[in-house]
Amino acid sequence: MKKELKPDVDPEVEKLLDRMAAKIAADAKRMREYDKVEPGIPHGIYVYDPGRAKWVLEQVEGGAFEPREDGMYVVYFDNAQCGACRRYDAFWFDAVPRLVEKGYRAVIVLCDWFQKECDSQAARESFRKYDIHSSPTTVFIYVEGGQAKHTEKYRGLLLPDEIDRIAETFPERARRAARGEKVEPLKIKRGDPIRSLRILEELLRRATLGRRG
Repeated sequence: MKKELKPDVDPEVEKLLDRMAAKIAADAKRMREYDKVEPGIPHGIYVYDPGRAKWVLEQVEGGAFEPREDGMYVVYFDNAQCGACRRYDAFWFDAVPRLVEKGYRAVIVLCDWFQKECDSQAARESFRKYDIHSSPTTVFIYVEGGQAKHTEKYRGLLLPDEIDRIAETFPERARRAARGEKVEPLKIKRGDPIRSLRILEELLRRATLGRRG
């Protein structure tokens, strides 16, 4: 049997090649990380990394988002061409650290316009799986034993205190649902003129703070 000959490689050259490969891998990973998920970046499924305060593009191709690990998830279905989504961003991104502190994993599914205009198969399938037909839509999911035991869907813009209230009360409803009890999502007063005024005031307040900053 002919013995295979291995080429001689200078150890220093090998170390250099390893460093170059590591840098290329790190650069490729950074290209998939963003401070915010917003129009102009690739469509797909983004997961928030609280350790680095970055949104990481985890999936572009394949099937819909499937939360496999036990725990609580909050998923924002975002369309780049959605004006209401841009207004919701002002509340959502500020709320994410608070949601993480409460034990949630934060996820964004981004397309241009639902399944009709989307460059990501995974994002399209996610809009289809969760039956999303309006945006923004925020979905809370409770996973136990590797399976989603309770899901709540909130269509439209949510105020900061509404996001917090849902997040604080969702675990109890989810545990009851996992025991087989019938539960209802938290009621949000849509079309309330006072609520609409609060949304406008909050947006104006944040715009003013942004100009001062």
